[in-house]
Amino acid sequence: MAIYLEKNVGVKIADFGSFETVPPLVTALIESDIAALDAALARGLNIEAEIELSEYTQEIPLVLALAVHASASVHWLVEHRANLNRADAPAFPIAARYANPDMMRYLVQHGADVHARKKVGGDAYQQALYGKKIAHLPVTQRDQQAIRIKAVQAAAGTGGFLAKRTTTHRLAGLRRRFRRVFWADGHGAD
Repeated sequence: MAIYLEKNVGVKIADFGSFETVPPLVTALIESDIAALDAALARGLNIEAEIELSEYTQEIPLVLALAVHASASVHWLVEHRANLNRADAPAFPIAARYANPDMMRYLVQHGADVHARKKVGGDAYQQALYGKKIAHLPVTQRDQQAIRIKAVQAAAGTGGFLAKRTTTHRLAGLRRRFRRVFWADGHGAD
């Protein structure tokens, strides 16, 4: 699990850090306390506003819920119209890094853009690699099938004639994505 209590440290949230104290809203998100989330919403909670965890760490509720695998909190945020395609925090790449494939599919069913890219960290494929979620790669590959052909055309500047003959493996080499090439080689790519 991405969150746990440590002696004399407080709460550790994924790779965001360890915090001695967290705001009550974060506790409600972590524990999937829907009653507390409803109460916060009734008091005027803006579900798109960043929550300050420390002087240098702020994050939106959806990212926190995904990072700690709080599926009930993610469902609650989606039901209350959290923006799944924020430019600074797109849900699909974040889910590829922290959540499970079922959560990734849930977000797509509710409008998350599978082609979204984080400003720093790239697309869902790169986030899955960074988060060491190799099991998520088939989900990101299947859901991003359409973008590959466009990426091949753009990378090669061909206007489309390579799309039928170019594999994802070759595209990764063209775009100097060598980690992808090595991974693909290890999994039977030609």
